[in-house]
Amino acid sequence: MARLLYIHWHADEAARFAAPLAAAGHDVRVEHAATGLAALDDDPPAAVVISLRRLPSHGREIAAAIRERAMTASTPIVFVAGEPTKVAATRRRFPDASYVETEADVAL
Repeated sequence: MARLLYIHWHADEAARFAAPLAAAGHDVRVEHAATGLAALDDDPPAAVVISLRRLPSHGREIAAAIRERAMTASTPIVFVAGEPTKVAATRRRFPDASYVETEADVAL
């Protein structure tokens, strides 16, 4: 399976929401803040999974930062869940990303 970076803005929820990814056999690193992005250059994951459940604007900014970095510009981004208008705004900004309803729906 794949090495994934999972980003969600609430620490307690992040581990719970990331559990289906780990259960599917993925090696999942969980971040609940944008502190680990510089390390992506040294060891990029196979994909970045960003929850839009909380602070979707922060998720979009993280995705933009990932796209701007030379080492991660082509890393697949998967957005999960979110309020429909927020997901629509994210789709307009990142049409090449994948969008799923739950973490269990992530397929790589």
